[in-house]
Amino acid sequence: KDACAMDSHPFFKMQKNALELLSKLAFHTTHPERVSKEVLDCIHQALPTLLNTSMTYLSQLLKSDLSQNAYAHSNAVTAQHYKFLYYVFQANVKKEFIKPEAIQIIVFDVLVHHLSMQSYEQEFWAEDQKQYFFALRNMKNEVLFRVKLAAQDALVFISKYDESFIGKYLGFMEEAVQNPNTKNSFLEGLLFGLEGILVYTSKKFQKAPENLFKRILFPFIDRKDPLILTRVCSIIALLGKVGTENPEIVTKVCMTLCYSIQSDSIILNLAALKALGAIFSEPKPREYLQKDLPHILGHAMSLLKSENTDEVVKALKNLISSFSAETRQFARGLFERLLEAFWSLSEGLGEENEDENDENDDIETIERSDLIELIESCLLALCQILYSDIDPSDYLILQPSVLNLLGNCLTQKKFRCIFDKV
Repeated sequence: KDACAMDSHPFFKMQKNALELLSKLAFHTTHPERVSKEVLDCIHQALPTLLNTSMTYLSQLLKSDLSQNAYAHSNAVTAQHYKFLYYVFQANVKKEFIKPEAIQIIVFDVLVHHLSMQSYEQEFWAEDQKQYFFALRNMKNEVLFRVKLAAQDALVFISKYDESFIGKYLGFMEEAVQNPNTKNSFLEGLLFGLEGILVYTSKKFQKAPENLFKRILFPFIDRKDPLILTRVCSIIALLGKVGTENPEIVTKVCMTLCYSIQSDSIILNLAALKALGAIFSEPKPREYLQKDLPHILGHAMSLLKSENTDEVVKALKNLISSFSAETRQFARGLFERLLEAFWSLSEGLGEENEDENDENDDIETIERSDLIELIESCLLALCQILYSDIDPSDYLILQPSVLNLLGNCLTQKKFRCIFDKV
């Protein structure tokens, strides 16, 4: 039966509500000032039994065909079990209550399958890859991605709870990618899990970058799958640097990113540009990429024209900052393209609503804040060009555009939200 359709069944709704209550109780253990000592002691005593019940439920999914999503259960309940685990591990339950082998069974036999695309996600992916990726990244379709996101959250806090777990997870990834029979969709899910861990613990991975690239990321790169490459690029961006001067590693990373930025996949182009923006500041990658600078700039400006995203703008800002002298000949073209993006994005601001009683929808508020951040990034990138070693003749040509921007932004009410950047 379809797991999404089961969500409305009274039995599963009851289970979900009960789990939400248990999750809130577990959450209180991380904020002891909110409850009395008696209540806190009661929760701590009950957590091991509740945790065992939750793990038993997830273990039962082992008997089902996870890849086909063919088991009779509710996605809402499964997601809530992962949320419960998330709060339990966040509460730092005493280690004697949780057997390490039980965690490994849950993670490596059940949870990792929920990180990869389920059948109902694949339909969305087949219809529009870009919208799928952006919806997942921005969590704008929580119903569709709730199991995947809850599984990732649980994985993150398991890795924080047990420091030795990250090594086991990387070992599992290494074994999986070396197996030629492992499906790319499963490998992409493993990388998605690693992304979540990196958000919280990227510094730990920066201590041994050569092992991470050689043992884990390079075998994934060799698969040449666009979605896998997108995840790898996102991981490099999260790391923030290559972290080694090893010429073999620097060369392969830079070659992969240059290859990815010109692929047919827009999401891979954007992820590659974001990763390039992250490593521009390192001497060795910068030295390698210098010969490809015109090529990278050309693709970046094309992306800026079709995709006004924060990744493109910030990557261009980092590129201009890192290659000030080298980008001089492109400064005017970059400025004009960024200015086009600025005016195009500004149309979405509208007039600021001053009616305090008129409450905006949460999603609209989030989208507006994202838009403002993107417009501010455009302004900062424009500033970076003006601060760089720009040709005086180009500056004279751009001067009217700068004055026009100032004149509009300082006199129109809708630009008050970015006044300090203007």
